[in-house]
Amino acid sequence: MRAQTLPPAAGWRWLAGGFAIFRRNPPVLGMLVVAYWFTVLFLNIVPILGALLASLAIPGLSVGLMQAAQNLERGKPVGIQTLYGSLKENPKTLLGLGALYLCCTLGILGVSALIDGGDLLRYMLGGRAERSALEDNDFTLPALVVLILLVPVLMAYWFAPVLAAWHKLTLGKSLFFSFVACWINWRAFLAYGAGMVLVAGIIPGLLPAQGEDRSRRQGGTDRPGHRSHRKIRQHRQDRRRQDLRFRPRTSHSYPYRRNRYRCPVRSES
Repeated sequence: MRAQTLPPAAGWRWLAGGFAIFRRNPPVLGMLVVAYWFTVLFLNIVPILGALLASLAIPGLSVGLMQAAQNLERGKPVGIQTLYGSLKENPKTLLGLGALYLCCTLGILGVSALIDGGDLLRYMLGGRAERSALEDNDFTLPALVVLILLVPVLMAYWFAPVLAAWHKLTLGKSLFFSFVACWINWRAFLAYGAGMVLVAGIIPGLLPAQGEDRSRRQGGTDRPGHRSHRKIRQHRQDRRRQDLRFRPRTSHSYPYRRNRYRCPVRSES
């Protein structure tokens, strides 16, 4: 197996292709995404065993979403069985990927505990009481260490579930080829990350501001005593209609109605 080298523009094409696939059947893909997160949240209800079961199931569920997108692209039927049916494809390797990812994540959080004394680890794994007690701590340095150490883990894990399920690769080979593919295409992934920040972070933040400006231009301002140009123009039109309605009827305006009831013969006294 050989990884392809893609140009940086491929990162933007990934986003455009994802939106194109989603537009083919938004209700079905939306239902599958909701079912994916509902399954993960349902498994996490169990205190300790739930986190382990969710980590083991995430690789197979991710393959199910990828299989659904591929079926939509090829015009094949997609259903809820597509999401959970991928758990049967090379299940041992998928379970191993989930367990290994959980171990790596816990190991990275353990390294951050050497810096902050385990505050970040307790914050992420603790309850509401512990989180409220630790919310005043500064997690900048341990979070930066976790981010740096988590990048190679994500590179090895990015394509690994699909390689294991579709190409029947072993655990080691799927992790290796996934890391190599991400390494040689780091420019495309950099463009993809920038596009994700733009689409998921910057654009949604600009839309409310534009809507507020538009409402103010249309007269939706909250300043007391302020009247927009549109309201003033509407008020003037209403006053003009009222003036026309109650204007006295002159002979020039209504010549026939005024002369209609005029007596043609005047009596002489």
